[in-house]
Formats: sequence, C-alpha cells, structure tokens
Amino acid sequence: MRDISAYVIQMCFLTPIFGSELPKRKEEPGVEQEIRDSGVTPLGGVPWGTHVCHFYDTKAEVLEILVPYFRAGLENDECCVWVCSDPVGVEEALDALQEAVPGLQRYLETGQLEVVRFDGWYLKRDGSFEAEEVLRQWKMRLVHARAAGYQGVRVAGITSWVENRLWKAFKDYEASLSGAIGKDNILVMCSYPCSLPTASHVVDVVRNHQYALVRSETGWDLIECGRFWEREWESLFDDIEEGVLVVGRRGEILAANRSLLKCFRVKSMRELGSDLSELTAKFRLRPEDPHDHVPLLEATSSDRRSNYLATIPEGRDSIELSIRTVYVCPTTYFSERHLVLIRDVTEIRRLERMKDRFVQVMGHEMKNPIQVMNALVPLMNMMETPDISTIRRYARTLHTQITQLSSLIEDLLTACAAEDRDLLILRRPADLVDLVEDWIDSLVSVKRHKVIRLFSNVERIPVFVDGKRIRGILTAVFENAVNYSPEGTRIWIDVKREPSCALVIIEDEGVGIPEGEMERVFQAFYRGSNIDQSDTDGVGVGLFIGKKVARQHGGDLWAEKRHGGGTRMILRLPLLEERVDLVSSAMDG
Repeated sequence: MRDISAYVIQMCFLTPIFGSELPKRKEEPGVEQEIRDSGVTPLGGVPWGTHVCHFYDTKAEVLEILVPYFRAGLENDECCVWVCSDPVGVEEALDALQEAVPGLQRYLETGQLEVVRFDGWYLKRDGSFEAEEVLRQWKMRLVHARAAGYQGVRVAGITSWVENRLWKAFKDYEASLSGAIGKDNILVMCSYPCSLPTASHVVDVVRNHQYALVRSETGWDLIECGRFWEREWESLFDDIEEGVLVVGRRGEILAANRSLLKCFRVKSMRELGSDLSELTAKFRLRPEDPHDHVPLLEATSSDRRSNYLATIPEGRDSIELSIRTVYVCPTTYFSERHLVLIRDVTEIRRLERMKDRFVQVMGHEMKNPIQVMNALVPLMNMMETPDISTIRRYARTLHTQITQLSSLIEDLLTACAAEDRDLLILRRPADLVDLVEDWIDSLVSVKRHKVIRLFSNVERIPVFVDGKRIRGILTAVFENAVNYSPEGTRIWIDVKREPSCALVIIEDEGVGIPEGEMERVFQAFYRGSNIDQSDTDGVGVGLFIGKKVARQHGGDLWAEKRHGGGTRMILRLPLLEERVDLVSSAMDG
C-alpha cells in the first residue's frame, strides 16, 4: 500500500503541473516569516501555520517522524500536544520520548508536553466528531500556551481511529484547519496509515495539507501539494502595489499581501485579526460617508468600490482607504472567497486637498496686487498734466505690488524645487551668532511685538551653511510668530551650542499649534486648523521649504508647544568640524 500511496500522491498532485521536477518550497506570502525548526530533516524549518501530513506503514515510522518533531518543539520553547492512536499508545509514546528528550518529566510537570488518547480529544461522549469543537480546543490551547510564556503550540495526531462513518467530517475538519491556523503560532503534523481504503482517501488527505512526507527506498520524500497550490496562487498578489486581503465565505481572513500589511502598518497577518469584524474593530474601519452603514463584510457581497477611514492604533493616525471587492468562484483547490482590494489613498487625498488649497490661496494672494495694478494703470493714463510726485507715488505702489507677486512666484518655484529635488545650497564657513544678529537687525516686522534676545554675542558658534537659506528659514519662522501672535506679545530668540550641534530657538505667545498638527504645519500649503485662513498672507510654503533646507544642511526644523502657551520652533544645524581659528580666518578673508 505504501507504493500505491506514494504513486497516487505524485501522479495526482505533481505530474500534471510540474512534470517530474519538484518545485522549491516557498515562504508564506504577505507574512513576516518566523521560521521554526520542525526537527524532521526533509521538512527543515517551517513558518507558523504549517500543516503537514505523514504517511506511515509501521509503528517505527511513526516514532521516526514524531519523536524528533516533538523534541525540537520542546527545545524551542513550544507547548506540545501528542494525540495518540494505534499503533502508538500513550505509554509507548512517552517511552520513546523518554529516550530522546533529556528531562522529559520536567516538561510533563510544567504542562509544556501533553500526551493524550484520541477519544478524549477528538470524540464526544457519544462517539461523534465535531470539527468546530476540536478547532476551539486548539485555539484555547494556544491562548493558554501564550499566556504561560511559550512561543506557540506544536501538535501531532495519529488518525488511524478515523472510521469510514467519520471520514467526511474529519476530511472537512482538515480542510478548514489550514485556514484556521494560518495566522496563528501553531504547527500541525497529521499521521495517516498507508492502508487507507482507496486512492480517493489519499487524494483527500494530500489536498488538505501543505506538505506530505512519504517513505521511499532512499528515505523520506517531501512533497508539496494541496494547500501549497493555494499559497502559490495567493503569492501572485505579493508584488502587487494594491493591498489584497483574501477572505473566506464567513469573513475569515485567509491571506494578505505585503502591500496590505504596509497599509495597516503591521508586520504580520496575525496582527490584522481573525476576520473582517475583528479587523474593523481594531482599526476603527468606517465608511467615509457617515450615512453609509453597510458593514465591510456585507460590502464584500457586491463588486463595488467604497471609501473608508481607518485609524492606526499605535500612532492614532487616520488613513483614507479605497476598497473594492471581487468574488472568486470556488475551484478544485479553492473554496468560495472574496478578494478585498484596498488602496491607501491618504496621500492622494492630501495632494488633492493641497491642490484645492493652492488654488484658493493663489486666488487670494494674487487678487489684491493685480486689483491695485489694474486700478493704477488707468489712473496714470488719464492724467492730462502728469505730476511727478504723483507718478512716483504710483510707481512705488506698483513696485511694491510687483515685488509681492515676484516673491510669491519665487516661493512657489522654490517649493516645487524642494518637492522634486534638492535645492541648490551654497555653503560657506560662518559664525551662527553673527548670522542671527545680522538677521535680527534687518527685521522690519517687529513694531507690534517685543523681540527679546536671550543669547550672548560674545560666544562663537562655527557652522558651514548657506547664509541666505538660513536667513530664509528664520524669516519664515519669525513671520509665523508675528502673524499668529496678538499685538504686544513677546517673541524670544535664542542661539545655543550643544555638544554636537547648534540650535536657533524662536518662541512666541501666539495661538499655538493644535494637538496632532506639529508635523503637518511643515507640509506645503498647510495651515493650522485653529486659525482663520483668510486673516494671514502668504501661500503657506515657508516652513515646508525651511524644513527641506535644514535637512539638506544635515540638521532639522521642528515645532514644540511652549510652556505657558504659544509655539517653540527649533532649528538644528551641525557644527563645523574644522578648528575655530580656521573658521575665523576664513570669515576674515
């Protein structure tokens, strides 16, 4: 019978697709792999969720596979359960383990190892078999194992007890087991006798497992089969940019590609949850339209695209998702399922809002100068006897408006350059204290505020910077402090030398930045949600450019809440590594 089983397995599951060549075993798609030593040489290392069948002809062949399998599990801090049936009883299993595993009694006493009879595990008192109850037992065993500090659960069951009357129920149980453990820290080895009644039984067994171990004249052969094709099919999604979630008929999560895991900021499929309901609850998945109350599970029943919002638990960030579902008809190897195609459109939506904001701001900023110029030109043309003083006054006004428009265009061009590529930075040795002093002396927007210098002009802080760019950063920060602070409030400016960097700190007593927006204020065209967008001038690219320039210098620019109210903006720059006297001579030259 051994030869017949091996022949059936190879002919039914290998020859039609691969001919005589076995494929290389692949890792689970879309899941961060944690490889466990199976203890079985042909099988080698396997990821959690692996489901293997083993065909045996004698008691010795059972022990040859299962003893090293459990020894590796115990040594690798896993909770182990061996469900025994003929030809290996509980006492025989314990005797075999006693010889192979040092300190076996300790594993038994701590509960890390259990060796039990099949009827106490698989069958109810009336002799019936209920798959859901057995699956529940495995799940509970995993919960208890993890609570006790073990890495996971390793199980094996000898299936000689499965009678013909129970075969269909047990076959369906095995079919659901791979999906049930695919995202859990469980390894399963099922031992089947070679004396199965028919070739159809062999096909049923192999189809429901990822690998089959079959004895040959040269040793144990490892054959990839059944569920392997399902994983092979799902692996096609792994390189797709769109997130793909494979969902069963009841909403259970069966697989996820790398893009999907990246979308939800998780490293493994287990972190998504066991089904769509758990996924929805964990990530607060809700329709973008508050009037759309269709749960995600119901949405999978129709091929349509919907917009959802989700919250990432760790960072409490809200992301926007575009979700479409596709129904997949069942086949020989696949049961009924849905593909939930998810695209993270957060950045796309941000760019759309930024574009809308850009159009709004540009309209507002350009409208006033153009209106002034349109009014002045006709007035100048209507003057019959031009007065030189009037013409000069009009010319000054036109020059001011043209300068304002030129500055606006320059800011936009700089922002575009900073977005697409590095800006041109012309760095030279400089003293940061002198640079900040000169910048403060040039300020013109200080009449309505009290500017307080906290630094001493005696200390030298050598840096290697583009002075024009650094003054641009300071001006953008200072203008924000002026624009968003009530008249008469204070603005503090400080320069500090740290062990490995220099800091320029500007603090104000203004409206501050709302919680959760400290990073967003450095996005192009973004303005705080707590201000009236129409009350301030500018297009909102100053801080965006400033952060880009600071990082190109090897530093950074960031915002903090000021104690007592207001905002604290910090510019960090690296110190010049050369000697101070070299810097001084360079600056003097």
